[in-house]
Amino acid sequence: MAEQRKWQVLFLSKISPENIKKVEEVDPGIKVYTAKSVTEANDLLPKIDIVASLGWEFPKEAFVKAENLKWIHSLSAGVDALFYPEFLESDVLLTNSRGVYDVPVAEHAFALLTSLTRGIDRFYRFQMERVWKRSTITEMDGKVMGIIGLGSIGREIAKKAKLAYNMEVIATKKRVRGNEPNVDRILPADEVDELLRVSDFVVVATALTKETEGMIGADEFKTMKDTAYIVNIARGKVIQSKAILEALNKGWIAGAGLDVTDPEPLPSKDPLYEAPNLIITPHMGAQAPQDRHEQRTVQVFTKNLRAFMDNESMPTLVDRERRY
Repeated sequence: MAEQRKWQVLFLSKISPENIKKVEEVDPGIKVYTAKSVTEANDLLPKIDIVASLGWEFPKEAFVKAENLKWIHSLSAGVDALFYPEFLESDVLLTNSRGVYDVPVAEHAFALLTSLTRGIDRFYRFQMERVWKRSTITEMDGKVMGIIGLGSIGREIAKKAKLAYNMEVIATKKRVRGNEPNVDRILPADEVDELLRVSDFVVVATALTKETEGMIGADEFKTMKDTAYIVNIARGKVIQSKAILEALNKGWIAGAGLDVTDPEPLPSKDPLYEAPNLIITPHMGAQAPQDRHEQRTVQVFTKNLRAFMDNESMPTLVDRERRY
């Protein structure tokens, strides 16, 4: 009998023994290693077949050393950090963790919107100043929600907007194919101006690609209602930093919530910190309790792993051309 193929899997992430066991149970030939960094895993890299890692934690220097690599699984939905030439010129497969972050990111988007519309940021500032002071507020119920990028996170935002806030939901999608639950109107990606024109609230949830980098600039902000709010939970480079600063300072829009910025981390002297009606959070929208996050991550990874072992289509395979 031929010796069974051994598959060496490296997680550059904390993972519990219970979840390591779940991965190894997919096939008796699987062996899982864990490490806190590629430096710690340096001696393992040449024999590793599969890496599960955040994109920016697996640089090209590590990729080159992993000469036996067949597949990278990104532990985040975004994969732009992995598109260095060495990867693009290889046959290594790439999957991501889309679906894992839907709930926490959608909740974070609405936390930012609620804080902005109900003036929570202002009231907290008044509290710290020991001042009893009121301020104007607005409502979200029954308004128009525009979602730029109707992926799995966008769908979760649409569900919450429709079911919790009774909103009319409009979204852009690169390929429009029929109807979507909780979405009243789907526009092609190149009709984003129409979405911006009619929306009271805009959530940017698109992948970062050559087409989407810098897609929201001064002209786009001027297209929006001056009573509208925008939230970015995608990537900082989708919105032009100078343009959003100008839009807030000149009152082109009512306010903004940014969980992502360009650059990151945002330097302490960056003028965005002083922009009016802006709430910044340090790229933590995807954060969730460790046990729930790890459970979701392992579920997505093992689904892909079973498909990989059976030579079937992998559920979250990333298209090299579209980059998502």
